[in-house]
Amino acid sequence: MERVNEGSYFRVTASFVDEDGAAVTPDFANYRIDDQDSGNEIKETTAISPTGSTYEIEIPGEENIILNPPAEIETRVVTVSFVYDTYKVGTAEYRYRVFKLYNLAGLAAESS
Repeated sequence: MERVNEGSYFRVTASFVDEDGAAVTPDFANYRIDDQDSGNEIKETTAISPTGSTYEIEIPGEENIILNPPAEIETRVVTVSFVYDTYKVGTAEYRYRVFKLYNLAGLAAESS
């Protein structure tokens, strides 16, 4: 599982494949991000427009903040849903870990 430091930009590469594992270009797609442990929604369902069989989902640092302050690590779940060949639906799930930084809030205050 990939690791990202709290408050850092991160990128997930979504891959779109059919029921046989062959690459497809979706007619349309969307994704959402949730915190695995709490079930809290980090990013609401968001439409994307892939032009090929992969798509880079960019996740800004403000979406990679620890939600439960005592936690040292939180797992994020990126769920992707897509339609191809007019009516066929595919899904995928990607997970990564957000690692707490000791004094992220203090750094932000000093830089402003």
